[in-house]
Amino acid sequence: MKISTQQFFDRAVAQMSERQTSLSTIQAQLAQGKKIIKPSDEPERAGALLRIKSMVDRQDRHQQALVAAKNRLQSEEAVLKNSANLITRIKELALTASNDSYDASNRETLAIEIDGMAEQLLSLANARDTQDNYLFAGAEVDRKSTRLN
Repeated sequence: MKISTQQFFDRAVAQMSERQTSLSTIQAQLAQGKKIIKPSDEPERAGALLRIKSMVDRQDRHQQALVAAKNRLQSEEAVLKNSANLITRIKELALTASNDSYDASNRETLAIEIDGMAEQLLSLANARDTQDNYLFAGAEVDRKSTRLN
């Protein structure tokens, strides 16, 4: 079989074209820092990458939810600790007021102090978290408590 000059040149042009395409693909991969530029390049690997990315995104959302829950619990714990301290102080004042050595004016002063602490308790009951939701509102996180039960 004889190879003509035209066939020789056609083959050389085809090879140069293949090399140019290969070079342009490699340059695009380098520029983007990715081996797979289009999913059609390697569909199997592209699918695997999408599944992995989806799993990572889901893990990130779970991590964010855990951090938010931890922060909310820490806020609730601090508010409950302050509330417990206030209730302990109210109990102490009530026991003090029950002492026979106190007269009506002293008891009135203690009652005013207890009323102030009750307002502080109501304020603590209406504490908000970092997302501006009420901590102790149950499912109605945007509803403020107006009284102590």
